[in-house]
Order: sequence, then C-alpha cells, then structure tokens
Amino acid sequence: MILVHRYDRLESDDVCAHDVHEHLTALHSSKYDFQLVALSYALPSGLQLWSLIFLALNTMVMLSRIVGTFYAVGCGLSAALALVWFLRITSRTSWNLNTQTFKSDKAENDMV
Repeated sequence: MILVHRYDRLESDDVCAHDVHEHLTALHSSKYDFQLVALSYALPSGLQLWSLIFLALNTMVMLSRIVGTFYAVGCGLSAALALVWFLRITSRTSWNLNTQTFKSDKAENDMV
C-alpha cells in the first residue's frame, strides 16, 4: 500500500518523461544501482509466494495427521496436477516442446 501511495502521482495524465526521469534519478544509488528499488517491488510478491508454499505444506501435514500420509500425498498430487492443468489451459504461450527451439544454429535468412 505504501508503494501504491508513493507512486500514485506518477500515474496521472499530466506526468511527462522528465518527471519520471527525475524520480528515477533520485532513486538511483551509486553503490547498489536500482537493486534496492527492485527488492522493494519484488518483496511483497515473493513473500506472498512463500506464504502460499508454506500454507500448502502445512495443509499436507495436517491432512496427513487426520487421514494418513498415503491419502495426504494423493491429495497433494491431485491438487498439483489440477494446478498444472489450470496453468496450462490459461497460459498465453504454447507448452509444446519443439526441438527446433533448442537449436542454436540459425540460417542467415532467419535472422533478418
């Protein structure tokens, strides 16, 4: 919320490239470059991802104590397969692995 509040003024219609340049120049650190800014933007998403991972692990542990380890692993694998299936059908790119993709030799006509 602090990041949204801080950068709200840069989203208005009257902001020009000069304003953004001044803002980025003020954020730039001679020692760390833009790494601290990148960390401040990436930290909320990273913490959210880790909390989801730990929530899934905690659910697996609690489920294994209630119904047994075998059923908990089965439920976890089922949930993982459902997640992969959901990600596959909602993905913008194709998941087909083509052997041409991994070749580093390209013809000169392909580079133009």
